[in-house]
Amino acid sequence: MEKSLDALRNSIPEPILSAIHALQNPRRFSIVLILLEKGRQSLTYLGYATQSENGALIPQLTALEKAGILHNDWHDQKNAAGEDFSRPVGEYSFFDVTPFGKQLIDVIATSLSSARLGLLKALGNPLRFALVRYMIEKGPVSFSGVATITGLQKSAVASHLRKLEAGGLVEKSFSRDKHSGDYSIYAATRAASDIIPRLLLLEQYRDLSTRAMNLMVQDKVLKSLRETIMGAAPSTDAEFFDQILGMERSIVDALLAAENPEEKRTHAKQLANTCDALKKYAETFLES
Repeated sequence: MEKSLDALRNSIPEPILSAIHALQNPRRFSIVLILLEKGRQSLTYLGYATQSENGALIPQLTALEKAGILHNDWHDQKNAAGEDFSRPVGEYSFFDVTPFGKQLIDVIATSLSSARLGLLKALGNPLRFALVRYMIEKGPVSFSGVATITGLQKSAVASHLRKLEAGGLVEKSFSRDKHSGDYSIYAATRAASDIIPRLLLLEQYRDLSTRAMNLMVQDKVLKSLRETIMGAAPSTDAEFFDQILGMERSIVDALLAAENPEEKRTHAKQLANTCDALKKYAETFLES
């Protein structure tokens, strides 16, 4: 596999791949859409809405929860109560979509609503995800060129390209390539150029939205990042960095004011995570 393609593959955030993989299942996708429309709902309601028994429904909900797309109140109650918790899961489980889950669905819906399951199946494979990024950055690639950079047999290349075409991420044209003599040329679609950068930015959104910190500052930063992802009145990069630095200053203040070691460790972890999010965001400029 070509080094640049391998680097693109390794730089795909694992939580984004996990979330995409979880949503590939049509039943899971429908569960998320139900919750987006109806709001927070019980396990009993979801069983009725999807016509599923608990034994079939709970694994689907668990997969969505592990991917960070759904939140389950029952687990919060269990963690708070510890070993004494004995409430049956079916009676007290309420689910809703996390801020990250809502943002992920928004990105998918605005970009390729008519082919969203094909899109998710195409991008759930890290090699295909990386290949689309490669085409966005390097331009069109011939069939033989794809085989060369991936190191795959022609049958495997054809299978990957078919899935990318079905997902609306790659389009084929016919013109003679002067290097390989191929007539089949593949290029990233306009939709791919729109959705891939948004999906990569979602890792920063997920990271920030799941961390406990100054909620007013967090909301301001998330709003700025959300606008950047969705392309609605995006803030400038300078404004975004300034807001991140403001968040870091607030955490530093809390760290210095903490009176016990446990509190200090909590704030130190928040600061480290925020610095990491800023580093990842800055690295997108180094890679471009």
